[in-house]
Amino acid sequence: MITIIFEDHVDFYFARQRVLEKLDEVRGSTLLPQGIVPRLAADATALGQIFWYTVEADPANPVDAARLWALNKYYIVPQLNSAGACRK
Repeated sequence: MITIIFEDHVDFYFARQRVLEKLDEVRGSTLLPQGIVPRLAADATALGQIFWYTVEADPANPVDAARLWALNKYYIVPQLNSAGACRK
């Protein structure tokens, strides 16, 4: 699971759209193993806009946890961080 923290002045819908665009760049590419589908969780609480996602393997096509971690760290997170106005 990844936490993305945007700067306070960033519009919620803009931020969500940027995250979805970056996830779409990774989804279906050769960067992720077959059966891995990144998802964006539902809207956050009123305390702040926090986007959660998980990287999970299809039970029919298991992927080692270390591989999932590496995919997230080296492929997914850099894509999300390039969205702009992303704090963390």
